[in-house]
Amino acid sequence: MLTLELLLLSILFVSCVQPKLRIIGGEECKKSYPFMVSIRIRNIHYCAGTLIAPKWVLTAAHCVSKTNLQTAVIGSNYLVPKSDESFMDVSIIEYTIHPNFDEVNFVNDIAVMKLAEPVRFPSLVQLPNKSSSENIQIYDQESLVMGWGAVIEGSTTSSPVLRCVYLSLITIEECRLYYPQNLIETSQICSLSKNRDACQGDSGGPLLTHDVQYGIVSWGWGCGRYPGVYTKVYHFLHFIEEAIKNDANNKCINVVLFFLLVLSEFLNINIHNIFLGIK
Repeated sequence: MLTLELLLLSILFVSCVQPKLRIIGGEECKKSYPFMVSIRIRNIHYCAGTLIAPKWVLTAAHCVSKTNLQTAVIGSNYLVPKSDESFMDVSIIEYTIHPNFDEVNFVNDIAVMKLAEPVRFPSLVQLPNKSSSENIQIYDQESLVMGWGAVIEGSTTSSPVLRCVYLSLITIEECRLYYPQNLIETSQICSLSKNRDACQGDSGGPLLTHDVQYGIVSWGWGCGRYPGVYTKVYHFLHFIEEAIKNDANNKCINVVLFFLLVLSEFLNINIHNIFLGIK
C-alpha cells in the first residue's frame, strides 16, 4: 500500500511540476537591471537569464531549446526596448547544459549560453564568492526575483516591462514539508510568500540577495501557493567556470592547429604524420 501511495505521489509531482514563467504579486522594477537577459525564440520572450561575462548568459537548463534558434536581448527593462537605450540583440550560438540535468524533476536545472558577440559595456550580475561558506545566511531574509512573465496565473501574455517581487526564503527542511519527500535537493533554494512568486516566463531569471545571484528561477506547483524552487548557484560555480574555460581551451587548440597547418604548408611538412610518429 505504501508503494502505491508513493507511486501516486510521484505521478502527481511529475504532472504538476511547472517551469516558472511569470511574476505574481510584484510591481514594475524601480530601477534598471542591465544584466537581465530576455531569451527569445522568433523574437518572442521565452525565458530570462543573467549576463555573467561579456559573451555568457546564465539560465535554467529547461530554457534551452535544442531545435530552435534562440536570441538574447540585453540591456533593457522593456521587451520592446526604447530607442534611447543601449541594448543589444544577439544570437545564442552555443550552450552547455549540466550533464546531470533531470528533465522530469528539474534537478541540476542550470545552463550556460554563449553569445555570438560580446556585449558592449556589459553590466554583469554578481555571483557568490566560491571561497565563502555555502551555508551563508540568506534565509529569513527577503530576496529579489525579477522577470517578464505574465502577472496573472493562467495567462500566457508576457509583461511588457520587467517586474520585481521580494520573496522570503525558507530552509530545505521547511520546503520538503510541502512536496513529496526526497524531491527537494540540497542543490536547490526555496521561497514561500503568500500571493507572491515567480511563475511561468520568469524561468532562468535570478534570485538576488544583497545584489548577489544565489538562485535561478526553476519550478514550483502553481504560483504563490506552494514554495518556489530555485537552482542554488553556489552549488554549481565549478560547472559555470568549466563551461567557460572549456570553450576558451577549445578556441586555443583551434588557433594552434591552424598555425601548425599554415606552417606545414609553408615548410611542406606532413603534420598528420608527425602526430602519428611517422617519419
